[in-house]
Amino acid sequence: MKSNLLLKNMTIRFDREILHDVSYEFKSGYFYLLQGQSGIGKSSLLNVLGY
Repeated sequence: MKSNLLLKNMTIRFDREILHDVSYEFKSGYFYLLQGQSGIGKSSLLNVLGY
């Protein structure tokens, strides 16, 4: 049975708000790419998902 990772209404704040109200369903068996400017929360999101 394949499982999915569901991200629902997540907000990350440090000294400022990094991510606000993010929701997404990561499906098993797929590869995903996170890209964007420096400081928009890519590493913070991966840290939370891997916790």
